Parts: sequence; structure tokens; C-alpha cells
Amino acid sequence: MPFFKEDFDENGAAEGIRTAWQKNRLMEDMGEDLADLRYGVGKNLDNERDDVAKVESMLALTGDLDVDETEGPTGWSMFTLDQGIEEFQKKNKLQVDGRIWPERETITALAKATGAAPPPDLEALIVAEAKGEVGKTVDAKGRPLGSGKAAPGQAQAGVPVGGNNQRVPDNDGMQIAQAKPLSPQPDVDAKVMYRKFNFDPSGNGQASQALLNPLDATAALGARSEAYAATKLLKNNGTLPKGAGHNDTEDAFRHAI
Repeated sequence: MPFFKEDFDENGAAEGIRTAWQKNRLMEDMGEDLADLRYGVGKNLDNERDDVAKVESMLALTGDLDVDETEGPTGWSMFTLDQGIEEFQKKNKLQVDGRIWPERETITALAKATGAAPPPDLEALIVAEAKGEVGKTVDAKGRPLGSGKAAPGQAQAGVPVGGNNQRVPDNDGMQIAQAKPLSPQPDVDAKVMYRKFNFDPSGNGQASQALLNPLDATAALGARSEAYAATKLLKNNGTLPKGAGHNDTEDAFRHAI
């Protein structure tokens, strides 16, 4: 399966997942990519068809979604999908919000419960590309070498992940961890970064984009304030260098969060 959105054939993964399910070959044919979501799935999220089909198939394996009536995953988001996500989150002591985000707690737990390969690690991939270590320490999706293989067969339905004492994360596992001091790293190719974040350097600027969508602009202002506060804290405790004016490391960190 390709990693980037522009490389996907429209609905290609969804149809492939449906076919693999019907042939009882889901893990053999699609297991390495089931946890590789491009966008959020669930309540009021993007619900791209390929992503929905991946989540449907995993929830069906854990016993939290019935796909018998549709003869397998369809890729179409319905209220039963949101219910299935919430049920899985509830029994696995995760935040119950009916939403699954790429690379976070719920999708990671689903991969573990079903025997699918773990989700990609974009941060690890960027660092590995900068160091020239892709294919040496991590695979093309940022996962440690050897971890990007699905377990053979299909998982037993309804088996929860983790124990009763598992910590309940906030916002599907999106947390501000204790940062470690940064060590010098090789420069990252700008084109590589643009591709990873689906960023168009010649697209709309902040002002023009804000005029197109004032609600998103207001939310972005709040996020920017939080990012600046986090950056200031890390600068004060010595984690980030205290640069005057424009600072590449500082700006990169702010944009990342």
C-alpha cells in the first residue's frame, strides 16, 4: 500500500479490504496497512472511505462492529461505526469519544488487538530520513524494522487490550510528553517535509485562508497561543535553544505542535 494520499487510487484500499475480507484473507493481504490512516475516523471527522474501511475491518475482528449484513467492510461511515469505536474504547479503558486519529492510542490498540501491523510513526520517519537510516533502523513508514508485519490469521473477536489499570489518555493519546534536549541533526530536505505534511508552499497564506474559513482561523489562533506557550516553557528550561528573532528549531517545534 502506498503511504501518501496522492499515491492512492480513489477508493482502492476500501475495495481491496472488502475483497480480502470476503475471501477470508484480510491479514494476509491487507494486514500491514490496516492501521495506516490518513485522516480521522468517527464522529464529525473526515471519514475518508479507505480509512473507514480499515477501521471497520478491525472493529469487526474485535467483535465491536457487525459487517455481516453488508457482506464485509464498505468504507461508508454510519452511526454503527461510531458506536463500534466507542465500544472498543470503553472496554480497552481509552477515552470514549467515538473518534480514531492516525498514529494515536485507539488505532494503536486496534492494531494490537487484531494482529495488524502497528501504525506508521511519522516523527521517527522524518528523523530517520534526516540521518539516512530508513531501511536500516526503521521501515518506510517509520516503524522499527521487523515490526511492520501483520500477525498471521485473524484475531479472536472481543479480546480487550491492556489491563484494568491502563491509564486513560486525553484526546486519543495526544499528550505533551517531557521533551528531551535536542541534539544537532542533519538538515531535512524541504520537499520531503512538505510531502509528509501535505503542505503546499505556494498555497494560500494565513490571511487569505482565514477569510475563507473564519471558524478554523479562530481555532488556529487558540492553537497558536498554546504552541507559543509550550515553546516558551521549553526554552526557559533549556530544552530548546534561546534564539533571538527567527529560530529554525523553535519554529519547527511550534509548527509541529
